Amino acid sequence: MNSANQLTPDDPPNEADETHVSVRTSDLILDARCRYHICTPDGTELLPAETVITREMVANLESRNISAVLLDYRDIASVVQTALPESNSGGGDSDAAIAFENTASAAPSRRRIPGTPVPRERVEQWRSSSQPARLLAVWHGQDPYDPAHMEHLAAHFRETANQLNALRDAVLKEEEIPAGDVADLVDCHFDEMTRDANCTLSAALEIEIDDAITAHSLQMSVLGMAIGVEYGFDYENTALIGLVGMVHDWGLMRVPAAIRNLERPPNDAEFEEIKQHPRHTQEILRNVRDFPDVVSRVSFQVHERLDGSGYPQGLEASDIFEMAQILYAADVFLTTSIGTLEEAELNPYATMVKLLHEVRDGALDPDIVRALLRAVSVFPVGSRVNLSDGALAQVIRTNPQHYTLPIIRLMDQAHSQPPDPTIVDLLHSELKVVKALADRSHSGN
Repeated sequence: MNSANQLTPDDPPNEADETHVSVRTSDLILDARCRYHICTPDGTELLPAETVITREMVANLESRNISAVLLDYRDIASVVQTALPESNSGGGDSDAAIAFENTASAAPSRRRIPGTPVPRERVEQWRSSSQPARLLAVWHGQDPYDPAHMEHLAAHFRETANQLNALRDAVLKEEEIPAGDVADLVDCHFDEMTRDANCTLSAALEIEIDDAITAHSLQMSVLGMAIGVEYGFDYENTALIGLVGMVHDWGLMRVPAAIRNLERPPNDAEFEEIKQHPRHTQEILRNVRDFPDVVSRVSFQVHERLDGSGYPQGLEASDIFEMAQILYAADVFLTTSIGTLEEAELNPYATMVKLLHEVRDGALDPDIVRALLRAVSVFPVGSRVNLSDGALAQVIRTNPQHYTLPIIRLMDQAHSQPPDPTIVDLLHSELKVVKALADRSHSGN
């Protein structure tokens, strides 16, 4: 890891080329403000961050024969009036353009029945695209989440858990299962993320099922994919992360139950048993027919750390797959935050401090942590919070610019929505969240 590339809490997200989208200058919305740099098609900075789009500016660009510019993808929803940005490949082929929908109404209206597979033509459309997976997603901006969709997602994850348990139990009995059965579950997660990533991730992090290993596997799969999307991966690599997240802990079932169900930190001997589970997972995955070899290899490395202090082999930096590094970051986040989410008071910075310590100690890649912090929020969609002015609010969207500053809807003290609710993006407000409340109703009222 480059020591010069240190992450601090106030660092902006890394703006690599893959985070930019080519759009026509004629499609820029007048009087809109770009929060990030505007670049020429070759990547040269053209205008600084916080530039306001004016008629004179657009005319000046056109007079210089600049018919298209590169925008950071996070500016698209608020700055571009078209739903079809040009392909970033520069080839000019309209068939290569990815639909970039920026309103909730653009989302597919028909929800899949939980447990049913994604239509193969939809999967093939994802597979045929080499664009970053984030360009396949619907953009919701400040549109409030749909409570009915949250209920649908809860049912989806319960059904997925049942299916995953059945698959895991089969391979533990040394029965052979087809890899496609696991891949279908991952595709269902990816499909939900393209419709509403905020809600999908929030629903996964709040899943309530009895089997702790299955719950963690589902959360690792969904959060790992969300980080992969923000990291710039395409569908294929994002789906591989999802596959590994689903199965990487299956080997824990061969660790004695008395150890894996401990309610205290394990002693040295017990931890040695736990550290063997990646090897058990490799053996178990031999019973999954046609699984890509990389799934087993990445699963073996999920608990490795860049500084060599991980297990089972103590690998360092370049010897660890990026997918494994992403899933290790997801694991740090989940083990730090999930256990405290139901407490009445939550320190929103505890997870950030843990992640920053991991970066400082050389265990985590700062770019992966940036991607994680763009993907998640300490305050999930639907959660209720107290603000610094004493007001009560409900989180309606997370904020990719800062994971402790969500978009909220003010509520009255009876925990209900006022007749004319005020929506506030805390990124652009003096208000801050001072307390997260345990009540996470998704009723929307």
